[in-house]
Amino acid sequence: MQLYKLKEEFEELMLMTDEDWVLPDDVLERLDKSKLDLKEKTQNICTIINGYDNDIDNLDKEIARLSAYKKSVTWNKDRLKKYLQFNLESIGCKTLEAWTFRLWFRKSESVEVDWDILLEDRFMSVKTTISPNKTAIKEALKDWEVIKGARLVTKENLQIK
Repeated sequence: MQLYKLKEEFEELMLMTDEDWVLPDDVLERLDKSKLDLKEKTQNICTIINGYDNDIDNLDKEIARLSAYKKSVTWNKDRLKKYLQFNLESIGCKTLEAWTFRLWFRKSESVEVDWDILLEDRFMSVKTTISPNKTAIKEALKDWEVIKGARLVTKENLQIK
């Protein structure tokens, strides 16, 4: 049975009390069966959630492994490219056509900063990010301070162990 149907059945059964607010025996039996169904459904859902947690952990590990592999492949590519460039430059070769590749040198300009502390302020840029300090806001709200644009919300977080 689906979880929302179990909830509806519980609500329906709880309304079947007599004038003394006592549940009849047949309703109590149905309620016990519904509780078992609820426990089974909850067990199945928690098993699925646990499986998702395992999938997330495995994906994080695979992402880390692939990131390390990408870093290694990138380093090897750059090393080989520098090796090829060094050897071509050392023999004075400006262009070369291999069987499927054509190589040549293209001029480019870039700025290399050796000691940024020695640069004038006009050559520096300032990067600033502004974001709410939620820790400070939470402390102020807990001290009964009124803050426009923020509020303290209490949440119920389901814990599954």
